[in-house]
Amino acid sequence: MLFARVPAPPGHCSRSVVLLLLFLVVAYVLAAPVDAAARAKKKALSVEGGLKLEVPDTWVVQPPASGMRKGQWQIPPSGGDPEPAELVLFYFGPGQGGTVQENLDRWFSLWQSDDGKPIKDTAKVETRKVGELNVTRVDVSGRYVGAKVPGGTEKMDKAGWRMLAAVVETRTGPYFLRLLGPAKTVQANQAAFDAVITSLKHGG
Repeated sequence: MLFARVPAPPGHCSRSVVLLLLFLVVAYVLAAPVDAAARAKKKALSVEGGLKLEVPDTWVVQPPASGMRKGQWQIPPSGGDPEPAELVLFYFGPGQGGTVQENLDRWFSLWQSDDGKPIKDTAKVETRKVGELNVTRVDVSGRYVGAKVPGGTEKMDKAGWRMLAAVVETRTGPYFLRLLGPAKTVQANQAAFDAVITSLKHGG
C-alpha cells in the first residue's frame, strides 16, 4: 500500500534544518576571538594632572616603586611564562618628561634585537588621536637590558621580552604608559593595553 506524503505545515522546520542552524551558531561562537583580558571588568582611575583611565581589575595594584610612578600594576603570567608583566603609568609634572622622540630614543636604548639590527629598525611606532589627546604607541621585542631598579646601575638581561608603551600628550604635560614583561604575557594582554589607551581622558 502506498501512502501519500503529507506536506509540512507552514512555519515547520525539519530536524535537519534545526541541526544545521545549531551547528552554524556553535561554529560561529567557537571561531570568534575571545580576549578575556580585554573583556575583564574595568576600574576607573584619576591621577595627578587630570588624566583618567580604565584598567582591568584582574591587574593587581602594586605600591609605586618611585614618586614619578603614578600607577603600577602586576599582570599575571600567561602561556607558560615564568614571571608576570608590569604596567606602569609615569607622570613628571607640567612641562616635564621630555619630547616624544626623546622618550622613544630612551626606550630603544634599553633593548637589544635578536638579529643584531638597531632596535629602532624593528620597533613599531604609530600615532593616533584619542579624543583630544595625541598618543604615540610603540611596540618593541627582543632582549631587555634596562636597570633592575629605577635609577640603578645594575642591568637586567631578559631575552624574549616585549614592551608596549605610549606617550600621551596633554595640556598638563605628557604621561607615559609602559607594559613590560615576557612576550607571551604581553601578547595575551595587548588588547587590554589598547583598551586602556582608548579609555584615556583628560580634564573634566
